[in-house]
Amino acid sequence: MLFAGSEGFNRIDPKRIVQKPEAYPLVITQFELFGKPVTYGEEVDGRVLLESPIRDSVKVKLKHFENSIAFEFASLDYAAPEKIRYAYKLEGFNKEWSYTNSARRFANYTNLNYGDYTFKVKATSTDGVWSENYSQVFITIRPPWWKTYWAVLLYVLATFGVLYGFRKLILLRANLLHDIKLERLQRENMEKLNKAKLQFFTNVSHEFRTPLTLILGPAQSLLDSAEIGKTLRNHVLTISNNAQRLLRLVNQLLDFRKAESGNLKLEVSEGNLVKFVKEVKLSFDALAEQLNINFNLDYSAPIIKVWFDRDQFEKILFNLLSNAFKNTPSGGTIRISIHELQDNVNLVVEDSGRGIKAEHFETIFQTFFSYDEDKHHTGTGIGLALAKSLVDMHHGFISVESEEGKFTRFTVTLKKGSAHFDQSELQHYSHDVESLDYYPSLSVPAEHPVELKTEEITQTSDKPTLLLVEDNDDVRAYIKSIFQKDYQLIEATDGKTGMQAASEHIPDVIISDVMMPVMDGITLCKKLKSDVKTSHIPVILLTARTSLIFKVEGLETGADDYVTKPFSPKLLELKVRNLVHMRERMRKVFTDKEVLDVEPKRITLTSADELFMQKAMESVEQNMSNPDYSVEELGRAVAMSRMQLYRKLKALTDLSANEFIRTMRLKRAAQLLEQKQLNIAEVTYEVGFTDLPYFRECFKKMFGVTPSEYTKSPLKENNTIE
Repeated sequence: MLFAGSEGFNRIDPKRIVQKPEAYPLVITQFELFGKPVTYGEEVDGRVLLESPIRDSVKVKLKHFENSIAFEFASLDYAAPEKIRYAYKLEGFNKEWSYTNSARRFANYTNLNYGDYTFKVKATSTDGVWSENYSQVFITIRPPWWKTYWAVLLYVLATFGVLYGFRKLILLRANLLHDIKLERLQRENMEKLNKAKLQFFTNVSHEFRTPLTLILGPAQSLLDSAEIGKTLRNHVLTISNNAQRLLRLVNQLLDFRKAESGNLKLEVSEGNLVKFVKEVKLSFDALAEQLNINFNLDYSAPIIKVWFDRDQFEKILFNLLSNAFKNTPSGGTIRISIHELQDNVNLVVEDSGRGIKAEHFETIFQTFFSYDEDKHHTGTGIGLALAKSLVDMHHGFISVESEEGKFTRFTVTLKKGSAHFDQSELQHYSHDVESLDYYPSLSVPAEHPVELKTEEITQTSDKPTLLLVEDNDDVRAYIKSIFQKDYQLIEATDGKTGMQAASEHIPDVIISDVMMPVMDGITLCKKLKSDVKTSHIPVILLTARTSLIFKVEGLETGADDYVTKPFSPKLLELKVRNLVHMRERMRKVFTDKEVLDVEPKRITLTSADELFMQKAMESVEQNMSNPDYSVEELGRAVAMSRMQLYRKLKALTDLSANEFIRTMRLKRAAQLLEQKQLNIAEVTYEVGFTDLPYFRECFKKMFGVTPSEYTKSPLKENNTIE
């Protein structure tokens, strides 16, 4: 090609032109984690991922679950960006380059495994020439903790540990089997020596059980009756309590016989000994208060796990505490201590009583031995012998320390773990009966219980009201699911709030746990039964204690029933239903009998109810002719609010307060009409009515006849008071 110039011709050969494209920078413009951009210095999950801009070939460290990432990139050649092509790859994930154009300047990677990666990207010039330079970002995804080198090392060590432990367990089991065989031989020899003596007492004990059963059955039936008087009830309760005591002694002797003969089998499981002892201690608190004895419990930790048989250990602790109370004077001290050691757990029962002579230490645990030389207290000599036998069955140790006139200290030592028990004795469930794992599932899954507000507990509802006092949220929710369909529910988490709720709402029935913070169920029951507002309410106590001893103790506080955890939902539902129905039958005593002459003790079971009915009836009697006498005045007379009065009267008589007043007025009117000394108009005003037609209407509604018809043929048999 020739071109004319000022100085001649210029010659250009196109074939000799060499294209040297300018290398424009290529940058990574954005880094994304789970689809969200991450900027320089931004905190993600409490840490900064990018300590410098992403374009500076940074290193990014991610957690194992942060495995979805993306990159955006761009060339800084702005002349014709649409002509630029890009290539990228993630080393460690793929080996080949992936190609894209300027319309898709991004790369996505999901579900990446942990490891090290390098993201690289390069671009062409506008002329399509690939650059030798590329931008890159280093990515490290850390492994989860269970796949780290330390974890793998731990797995290896754990495997060796399990193998070693398994070998030790096999050897230990072989030794235990050997020891059991030796113990069996020893027991057989002991059984032959004691068989004649123990067989005699066993036969006598069996003979006692039948007549005791025949005493306790009718006694309990009388106690359950709503019609026996207060004096008779106290006599029957005395009979029942002493028969129960005699039955306990008989059962104790039979238990000792079984233990000595090897026929008593343990059912051990792991449980919190502190919680268990707290429950047993609760049964002796009232006795300690009555005898003016300081009764304390201390422990090294709130949770001390040990394997033991709940029923048999109750007997051990009950005998030790009974012995302590029997020998501790008023003003003395009894202390229970629980301490966890490296291999053992020590339970100590110490009292400040009369003490034991040193020469009796060797014989105190022998059968029929009694160290009370002064004969201040009678005993069978079985209690401590049974306690030692049961401790021995737990492969534990019981010892005694004492100083005459100062103290006596019994120490029970239990081994940790379960290796010392025979496999047949192990029950692989926890004593933690607050866990819903040990409650039967409902046949139909319950809906989530609705939280009832105060205003929803209405007096017009057909459903009875149930107050549930339980500190464990799971158990409380479980019980709610049983009753929410047929009952209005009120909840409380301890005895104090339960008492407040009972006084405010006057429920139809109360279910309360025994062991609770602030106020326990036993104390709550006593307060309920001694308060005139709540004394009529049936109470069911829930407890983890299984012994008859503690059931009797619970019922003696005034509880109407006693249910052991874990319980059958059907059983609990039936007990609640029966108590509600029993209350309904008792209400009919009032409505079926003459109000003015009815004896309160024939209506209710407690003296507090008697006092309430007497006050209520006296107040209405005194204001019989007062037409302005109102529910508010009746409430003031018995020291109750309008709502409390309504619920109390409804529970006892099935009448509202207005109906109660009107019923008494009408039955007094019937009395006056029978006497025929006043005419109908005079009777109307005498009983507080001011409207004669309204009086006739109410009278006919109640008696089925008008006042004038009644005077001619009074219905004395069913409706009047003679």
